[in-house]
Amino acid sequence: MVDDLPHFLLLLLILQRFDDAKWGYFTECSQSGVRLEPVEKLYTFSFGVDEATGERTTVFFYPSHHNIHLGNTLIGRGTSVAGGRMGPPPESAEVGDLDKLREGNDLVVKTYWPEEKRTSEVEILKKAREYGEKIDFIGDHIPEMVCHLDPDFLCSSTKTIRKFLGLSTDGSRRLRMIAFRRLMPIRKLKEKDMLTAYLQCFFCEYDGPSWTHF
Repeated sequence: MVDDLPHFLLLLLILQRFDDAKWGYFTECSQSGVRLEPVEKLYTFSFGVDEATGERTTVFFYPSHHNIHLGNTLIGRGTSVAGGRMGPPPESAEVGDLDKLREGNDLVVKTYWPEEKRTSEVEILKKAREYGEKIDFIGDHIPEMVCHLDPDFLCSSTKTIRKFLGLSTDGSRRLRMIAFRRLMPIRKLKEKDMLTAYLQCFFCEYDGPSWTHF
């Protein structure tokens, strides 16, 4: 039984009129800067960033076809990680062979909703990189951040809906995307190589073959 039927029906009428952007599919919002382009059987997501050189760089990633971690949740950061690459998009041979597509992805794209009041992970990594330039023990342990994007559109922050509902904006979250250089897990190596890679990671020393990172 519905205690407040008129307001419940009003809610249903409102939800019926939501488009994809209002439902949270930020790729449908042109201001987000993130595009979804079906290429044959492949769904390609991409976003552009301005590098320090002033050049526009496009990052492609594939949540549906190279999903490394999927964090679908109504609470928390909702972190998802997908394999990706810098442009151009994959060739047709890779589209038909998912293993080849994944092997060609040398980046991972992290998409999540951190709290706005907290220091950005991007700024933390930049500061850590500054210290790492002077201290190898720090620098050799820092993930290589290729680029990042904080999409800017009406619903890129949960502060919007909180204000609309008259709720406190403390703890509001915003959308953030960071592309990192992809690493290969050492657990995929054989016993001897895995032990060697582990010791290299522990002592921050690397002079071996390229299998320790992708």
